[in-house]
Amino acid sequence: MLQTVEQIRRLSYDEAKLGYPVCIHAVVTYYDPAWSSLVVQDASRGIFVNTDAKLPIREGQLLELKGWTHSVGFAPSIKLASYRVIGDSAWPVPKRPSLEELMTGQEDGEWVEVDGIVRDTHDLGDAYGRLDIAVFGGRLKVFVKETEEAHYAQLVDARIRVRGIADAKFNKKDQLTSLAVRLPNRTHLEILEASPQDPFSIPARSIRSLLRYAPNGTFGHRIRVRGSVTWYRPGQALFIKDDQDGLYVQTNQTDPLRPGDRLDVIGFPAVGAYTPVLQNSLFRRLEGGPDPQPVFVPVEQVLGGDYDAHLIETHGQLMSHGRRAGQELLTLQSGDTTFQAEMDAEPGSPAPSLWLGAELRLTGICQVQVDENSEPKAFGLLLRSPRDIRVVKQPSWWTAARALSALGIFAVSILATLAWAVVLRRRVHTQTEIIRERLEREASLEKRFQFVARATNDAVWDWKLESGQVWWSEGLQTLFGYSGQQFETSVEWWMERIHPEDRQRVSGGIHRIIQSDDEKWSDEYRFQRSDGSYAHVYDRGYCLRDAAGRCLRMIGALMDISGRKRSEAELQKAKELAEAANKAKSEFLANMSHEIRTPMNGVIGMTQLALDTDLTAEQREYLDMAKACADSLLTVINDVLDFSKIEAGKLDLEAIDFKLRQCVEDMIKVLAFRADQKKVELICRVHPNVPESLVGDPGRLQQILVNLISNALKFTERGEVVVEVGLADRERGGRCELGVAEIESEAHKTFSGADAGSCLLHFSVRDTGIGIPVDKQQAIFEAFTQADGSTTRKYGGTGLGLAITSQLVGMMGGRIWVESEVGQGSTFHFTARFPVQPMPALVQEPVDVSGLRVLVVDDNATNRRILAEFLVQWRMKPTVVESGPAALVALEESRERQEPFHLLLLDAQMPEMNAFDLAGQIKQRPELAGLAIMMFSSCGQRGDAARCRELDMAAYLTKPVRQADLLEAICAVLSRPSSDAGQRPPLLTRHSLRESPTTLKGVVPRPMRVLLAEDNLVNQKLAVRLLEKQGHGVVVAGNGVEALKKLQRERFDLVLMDVQMPGMNGFEVTAAIRNEEKQTGEHLPIIAMTAHAMKGDREHCLEV
Repeated sequence: MLQTVEQIRRLSYDEAKLGYPVCIHAVVTYYDPAWSSLVVQDASRGIFVNTDAKLPIREGQLLELKGWTHSVGFAPSIKLASYRVIGDSAWPVPKRPSLEELMTGQEDGEWVEVDGIVRDTHDLGDAYGRLDIAVFGGRLKVFVKETEEAHYAQLVDARIRVRGIADAKFNKKDQLTSLAVRLPNRTHLEILEASPQDPFSIPARSIRSLLRYAPNGTFGHRIRVRGSVTWYRPGQALFIKDDQDGLYVQTNQTDPLRPGDRLDVIGFPAVGAYTPVLQNSLFRRLEGGPDPQPVFVPVEQVLGGDYDAHLIETHGQLMSHGRRAGQELLTLQSGDTTFQAEMDAEPGSPAPSLWLGAELRLTGICQVQVDENSEPKAFGLLLRSPRDIRVVKQPSWWTAARALSALGIFAVSILATLAWAVVLRRRVHTQTEIIRERLEREASLEKRFQFVARATNDAVWDWKLESGQVWWSEGLQTLFGYSGQQFETSVEWWMERIHPEDRQRVSGGIHRIIQSDDEKWSDEYRFQRSDGSYAHVYDRGYCLRDAAGRCLRMIGALMDISGRKRSEAELQKAKELAEAANKAKSEFLANMSHEIRTPMNGVIGMTQLALDTDLTAEQREYLDMAKACADSLLTVINDVLDFSKIEAGKLDLEAIDFKLRQCVEDMIKVLAFRADQKKVELICRVHPNVPESLVGDPGRLQQILVNLISNALKFTERGEVVVEVGLADRERGGRCELGVAEIESEAHKTFSGADAGSCLLHFSVRDTGIGIPVDKQQAIFEAFTQADGSTTRKYGGTGLGLAITSQLVGMMGGRIWVESEVGQGSTFHFTARFPVQPMPALVQEPVDVSGLRVLVVDDNATNRRILAEFLVQWRMKPTVVESGPAALVALEESRERQEPFHLLLLDAQMPEMNAFDLAGQIKQRPELAGLAIMMFSSCGQRGDAARCRELDMAAYLTKPVRQADLLEAICAVLSRPSSDAGQRPPLLTRHSLRESPTTLKGVVPRPMRVLLAEDNLVNQKLAVRLLEKQGHGVVVAGNGVEALKKLQRERFDLVLMDVQMPGMNGFEVTAAIRNEEKQTGEHLPIIAMTAHAMKGDREHCLEV
């Protein structure tokens, strides 16, 4: 079963004919019922789908397509068997191939994007239009399918961008001839630069200035010239001249003109044979004028090239005269130069009477012909009418040539008479031989046809339409058991053996082929065997037509495909059995999830409640170990369930709005405690250029990052773990220690992807741990595989984390890889594509921090860079140093420059001089008394907050600090009242920071009355204790029936409903509550509690 378009496109022409089964999920990029075909694209490629029926689908829908591979046309395609509409989907990201890449045909069926200038438009009727556009390297046809009339002519000279499918054109041998782009509708045509409303309003230029170099010149657009008509052929071309030069103009206009008329002409300049030409031109008559006067130019001067497209007069001796394709052709010679003159021959009029050898004087348009080096080598004249031919001198009638001609005619007459008898005899003999050879050849071909029919396994037939007789090969007896006495040669006998349900379709198909111009017919139907049973056959036939196109006979062959049909039926049955087994597996996993998670919830919850009580050190140690074991077991369960869902294809990604920075920072906060326990620095950097608001599945993104960061912490004993997020196409340098000027330069860069609707992000997790051997770096992404067998015993783990991560990354449209060296650490990279939300309006901060001078002190280079990036984004002026002594030097220098710092950001743990020592020295210096100090610690040791208050610090925060929390903390510190009367402002901590927004908003959580519907006693006690600790009142119902009774007697603010309960489950209870609410108009919030984790569980809860 082929499941991606890429797999199908890799097939050769002959392999695609074999009809491999196909099942893909793809977006409809083009569908036209009149075209009897549609185009779809999945994440890998685009492809054509052949369908004979009109389908109720539209572009932009996501379909599940089933069928088999096909090989009719230029590239492999899909023969549609069935389809299912899944829903609407985003359009795929278009490719931007060059014209050269398009003309290879490799992009056939792909969703592409092309820019160009419209040169011509054609309304094809039925709301179809064609645009001829000029692109880099040549011209391209664009077909637009509209639902209403469109004014395509307004697009001429506009620069446009189109998105559509690449459509390869091919001949009967399936060989590429050309390529076009088809648009589903006008919305995929974007006008980048509109054409002028009045094209004749653009400034006029002289003919001589065309295609000349200009410093600020633009090529590709229409220009306007003005001149007088010198030659005109309606609907094809005209020549004009101005004061200096002549110009060849290609136009489809048929307006009446006469020589001398003054015109405004607009068109696209192009390189001609020797001088420029105007293509796709329009003209407007200004006024009449005198007939243009030719310039007499000797033939020798014409070859200089200066008179190309000019109306000239020259002379020569007539060498030949004839008429061809509606043109009068004259060949003349002057000296050693031979040239031709031509003019339109009027239908029905005799050719001008001219004698060969006459001296002629001709008036016409000069057309210079060039060699391979674009140098003039010859010329021709375009004459306007016979009046442009003037005979200067007639030749002598009796010339040596005529005398020789007369003598020759007399001699030829004698010889012809003598030879006629010999020729006649030979002709009769020759015709007799031709007829004999033709009859022998026809007999040989008939005999060869008989041998071929006997050699093949098919039943070959030959139907002569005039007589209605059908000849059958011996295959009819071999395949279907008919002997010579059992079948007839009439077409009626054939039709009677076709199954009644198929007969009308087959007969109609054959007659449509006969009446049309098509040559090939094919169909599948059931054909009766001699024993009365039916065989499935594939029949194909070819029409043999006469010169008038009338079908004389049809030749074809019946192939017995009963075996293939049986295989298809067996395959369908096997598929149904596999689906049933998969469903049983899913139900088993769902039940196992519930049965394992329910007691695990009690173990973890009760352990946490016990840890919140007063315990001895030994008891706390035992409970901490029990909780850690329970968390590890829950991780194993989650990994196994996720991997099972991925294997069964039951895992889907959500598409919801989320804030990227908040998503990453919240996840880092969760892992910060584990990093602190191992004394490992956990650092997070989201590049400032990364879009903030995205659309995707933040939960699965956090799952990927948690897996990678947890592994990094697990295998890192000292050093740091650094998480970075940036744009995938961004150059990633290895330096962390950048100057402030470089950081400011990077911070002011903005996201400007090729497609502003989405972005490809690059995530990396770098550690300083044990590293991974090169030969294991690919295997670790496989299920149940780790870098070394010993790690399972030393570090633990299921070996599923990276396998799940790899699958999730692939579902997000990215890839994952690792760079590592044993003993030096590892860096895991992955990419993911997300649609971008519109930029939200900027929120005005309560305190103006722009221009604020800040000193950052941290011994870790990565931390210094991240903090500097934050401050630069907020328009502050940071200075970064790596130690306490360096900070004292920076403070002293800033005081001497009279540019004091307003804020000091300190890392608590630094070599040489820690944060408390540095703050103590600052406090002893009166000149630094106004400096606000904020300290960051990854340890959070007991007593640190008290020491901070003693040293009059403004804030004490734990790392890592979210960017939004840091800005809020800085604003709070800068807006706090100054200390007076010996009363210090309170120390700002992560707890007060978390509480301050709630206090400001005046939101105070109120106690609620909660109904808990839960049948598990352990979970009942756990939930009651947790809710009561928050100040809420709880009433417990042990099953669904009891829950309904309590709701009828009492009022509650909220219901916590267990989904799986005996007697009456949570879904049935909720349905009963909602039915009753339809009568009362009230609405009670119900929160579902379930351990089910399979696809559809969340949607089922929300639907009830």
